[in-house]
Amino acid sequence: MKYFSVFVFLYTLTQISNSQLIDQAIVIIGDDVITEREFVKRLEFVKIQYKLTGRRIEDEESLKKELLDHLVDVRLHLSFAKQNNINLSTAALNNAMQNLAKRSGSSLEVFREKVIDEGLDYDLYRQQIQEDLIVQQVKRSVVAANVQASQQEIKDFLEHKSHLLKVDSEYKISMILISDSPSEIDTEGKIRSIRDRIMGGEKFSGLAIRYSQSSNAVDGGDMGWRKLKDIPTIFHKYLDNLVIGQVSDIIVNEDNFYLIYLEDRKDIDNFEVEENLARHILIKTNAIVDDETAIAKLSSLKYRLENGENFSDIARAHSDDKVSAANGGDLGWLGPGVTVPKFEEQLSMLSINEISDPFLTQFGWHIIKLIDKRKQNNSKTIRENMARRYIIGSKSNEVLAEWIKKVRGQTFIKYLLTFENQETNPIIIEENWDPFS
Repeated sequence: MKYFSVFVFLYTLTQISNSQLIDQAIVIIGDDVITEREFVKRLEFVKIQYKLTGRRIEDEESLKKELLDHLVDVRLHLSFAKQNNINLSTAALNNAMQNLAKRSGSSLEVFREKVIDEGLDYDLYRQQIQEDLIVQQVKRSVVAANVQASQQEIKDFLEHKSHLLKVDSEYKISMILISDSPSEIDTEGKIRSIRDRIMGGEKFSGLAIRYSQSSNAVDGGDMGWRKLKDIPTIFHKYLDNLVIGQVSDIIVNEDNFYLIYLEDRKDIDNFEVEENLARHILIKTNAIVDDETAIAKLSSLKYRLENGENFSDIARAHSDDKVSAANGGDLGWLGPGVTVPKFEEQLSMLSINEISDPFLTQFGWHIIKLIDKRKQNNSKTIRENMARRYIIGSKSNEVLAEWIKKVRGQTFIKYLLTFENQETNPIIIEENWDPFS
């Protein structure tokens, strides 16, 4: 079952007036409670999401129980976060809200107005986003502490399951489509004749322009570079058997006949990637160091560095990343996907010897210096990293399920609200659901 979305776009309020609800506890969770008012608000949210995504609620009693169980799990995640000093800074929340606004194609102020125009409470919506992001951090923390991929597991995966990594291969293909219709006496014969002409040396692109009924015919049937997941599944088994410069057998799907031509391919065995050599300084926020203090400190350090002080010395003295600080902030050579996206994005914008402005990731505030760049064919490392991510991902759901079960068993939980139907069905909540799209 999917976990409830940890990054929900919309949080709504019930239209029931406050006077109609007694704000009484319906679940006790340790020293915390879930109230009836809170539960009704969230129930209305789920109902609206079902409605706007075109799904029916089959059993409302089952829905209520599953929702209440979910809210209990959220409280347990938030309690764990508090006990383990996992928090979300104001700047991180503001950044998340800015990203939501950007994805909807508007400024934050316009986005806020859109939410309010929907009759929603923006402050409660923002609070929901904050809670969801903290839950996400807790899950990452639990997975990091409990899920590893051993070198033997990685080796076994690459020996016996490496075909699962083909999803990251890229193919440059072209296509010819001929649709069967009453006006065509022998459609299959026509496309077979086209294939014979290609096999005889005629250019695929020229025949695609002349005969293909696909929208890309004008481009010679060119479909561009695509990963396997972005290519129609009916083509997959044919791609496996093609070499570069070869045309497929005739592919039949309902009343359509296809030919595909493999112009080029990039497998993980021959990917050349750009690596960056970098150093960084990290300042974490806490009860004493807030976002403004962290930014001011890093800005001051950047000024000193740009005026000749040594990065290694500054990193050793000031960075909160103790591992890299011991090496003068040195992170070594970093390939794609090694760091979190925000860090990689900032690094990609730097010139050699340039130092970034302070920026925020889930770990805290950073400045980074780009030392050097290089092109590297490190397919072995890429394959191992992909295998590691696949193994960890396959273990994560089970570990998280066991973890929340254990936390529930260690916490006093008393339900004061019962349901007629004690059986539940998974609630489907869209992840990254945009109500304004």
